[in-house]
Amino acid sequence: MNQLFVYGTLRRYFGGKVQTRLAQCSQFVGEATMQGLLYEIDGYPGAVESSEPAHCVFGELYALVQPSTLSWLDRYEECGCEFPYPQEYERKLIDIVMYTGEPQTAWAYIYQRKTGNLQRIESGDYVRFKCIR
Repeated sequence: MNQLFVYGTLRRYFGGKVQTRLAQCSQFVGEATMQGLLYEIDGYPGAVESSEPAHCVFGELYALVQPSTLSWLDRYEECGCEFPYPQEYERKLIDIVMYTGEPQTAWAYIYQRKTGNLQRIESGDYVRFKCIR
C-alpha cells in the first residue's frame, strides 16, 4: 500500500473537491512531519527538503487504497512527463515522522523551483499560516 504525505491544501482542514476526492480513495493515518522548509507560493504552499533537523514541515499521512490515486494527483500537481519542464513539483519518496515518533516513508510533492523571492512560512504549518493571516 502506498502512502502520501500532504502539507498544504490537501490537508483535511482545507476541504474542497480535491481533498474530498483524496479522502474517498485513501485512509487518514495521522499527523506527521517532514524535515524541510515551507514557502507560500501563490495561495498554496511548497515544501523543500532540508538537511537541518530544526526545519520541520507539518502535515498528514494518508494510506492510498486505490492504485490510480497517484496518477490523478500527479496531474493535479502538474507533475509528470506530460507537463513542460521545469515542473513546479516532483513526487518523491521521503522520510517522515508520525506524531507518535514512528518513522515512515511516504510520497510527497516537493517544490522544485527557486525559493529566494518566496515568503518562508516560519512555523512550517500551512494550516496555522492561513489561520493567522
